[in-house]
Amino acid sequence: LTSFTAKAALSRASVVVVQSPAAAADVNRLVPHKRFETAVVPNWIDADAFPVTSRTNDVRRFVYLGWLETFKGIPELLDVATELHENGETFELWLCGGGSMRTEVAERIARLGPNSPVKYLGWVPEEEKRRLLAQSDVLVHPSHSEGMPNAVLEGMAAGLAIIACRIPGVEALIGADDALLIGAGDRRGLREAMAALIADPSLAARLGARARARATANHDVERAACQLLALVAGRG
Repeated sequence: LTSFTAKAALSRASVVVVQSPAAAADVNRLVPHKRFETAVVPNWIDADAFPVTSRTNDVRRFVYLGWLETFKGIPELLDVATELHENGETFELWLCGGGSMRTEVAERIARLGPNSPVKYLGWVPEEEKRRLLAQSDVLVHPSHSEGMPNAVLEGMAAGLAIIACRIPGVEALIGADDALLIGAGDRRGLREAMAALIADPSLAARLGARARARATANHDVERAACQLLALVAGRG
């Protein structure tokens, strides 16, 4: 929404539901003399729908879910995967999604040759996505800008270790104690995070368990439904 259309919509609202305290602050800055209530209801998920598998052995598979765009950190992710591969690390990186970088991704994979660790799977349906998450060890999400990324939440629900950028939308989901967070566009930080989890599978397993616990405790779909129903009932 533009500032004009947002203000017009907000002027008619009695309650505005946002994903995070940071989003609430943005709304309040946009309409400083507001007449509505701002309610924070974080993104929700049915964690039981995501199978969790044992991840105590080698870390071998990273997965990315989302648009293949520059602002999503795809250039640095491809650079880091290439560096790790050339340094002899054994791993796979599955890229799932569409976007303007599809051709470049395909070209980069081709240059890596038949033993490329990077696989492009395109858009995948919901059931296939859950299967891929269950077969992966780490969700890597180097996006520079997000609201509250569902891809990270899905990785958390599936019990994957999370590598993501230290931005408000991600930090509203998971903190540095429970994930490896890096600066936006930080290739070195991304390389070190991926290498650290390849080298220490027990760390990946611990982070995955913590991520799953946060998803179930803070983003349960039934809890969110109760919050939304209470907001509606309070204005019935």
